[in-house]
Amino acid sequence: MKKHICEHVLKSKSGKFIFKYDSGLEQEVMSSLLDMIFDENINFDWSDAIIVTFGIIDDLIKERATYRYLSNRPSPPS
Repeated sequence: MKKHICEHVLKSKSGKFIFKYDSGLEQEVMSSLLDMIFDENINFDWSDAIIVTFGIIDDLIKERATYRYLSNRPSPPS
């Protein structure tokens, strides 16, 4: 699958968070979300992490569905 830049913006009661990362690095982003939850210097909680995680999962599902659609399309006649 082709690599691309992913972006998720979260506006919550604690502020605005922007997550940008290369596709394929979703696991690292979700690990960072856990670090942010436990960092006392960042006002980021479990509900914030859940919202971002659902956005990441939704993007992965859409990307996979698009890939499957494109790879299963018949070739144009020669």
